[in-house]
Amino acid sequence: MLINYDPSSTLYLVGNTNSITVREIFYWIKNEASNVKIVTFSEFENLEPDCQGLICSYNLELRSKLLDSIKHQPRRWPSFIHHTAFVSQPEKIGKGVIFYPMTFAGLDVQIGDHSSIAQLGCLSHGCKLGVNVLLGPKVIIGGSSTIGDNVYIGQGSIVRDKVDLCSNLRLAMNSQVSKTLDQPGTYFGNRKWTIDTKQAQTL
Repeated sequence: MLINYDPSSTLYLVGNTNSITVREIFYWIKNEASNVKIVTFSEFENLEPDCQGLICSYNLELRSKLLDSIKHQPRRWPSFIHHTAFVSQPEKIGKGVIFYPMTFAGLDVQIGDHSSIAQLGCLSHGCKLGVNVLLGPKVIIGGSSTIGDNVYIGQGSIVRDKVDLCSNLRLAMNSQVSKTLDQPGTYFGNRKWTIDTKQAQTL
């Protein structure tokens, strides 16, 4: 399901034109969108200001750079919810958000602009995601947790309920977060470890 999509103009999918991720999204929405085209980051940056796009790449740095470079340009950003996803309150998701197949968002979940929830992702009730948050496959976010802006959470990671993650943070795959992280950086860990904020980069 495309939300806030204008069928009278082209929908540009932004990313590497050879990327499997971008091509998958293209096939998911091609029957819903009358005119879809895959373009690179630089191509989209140089398009007419009023065009509509959906950022499909999982490259956090390129996404952030693009959004910063066009922040003063009027662009239209439809969102996409795969037909196998369940989103309790679609009106609470931002612009340019993508829900992949078999994802779930419970009641009172709020999602900032340009975020993506990959396959089998689960957002429990009341959690909040900031702008440009990327969740890998099978990521679980516990209820009432808050995620900042420009955050990447790797495949299979779990964030416990009522935990806050600051902006500009990355979690390696299969990380398990049980306490708040308030310092930007890259963190990694397995189920045998707990978070120690005094030890940078380690869960």
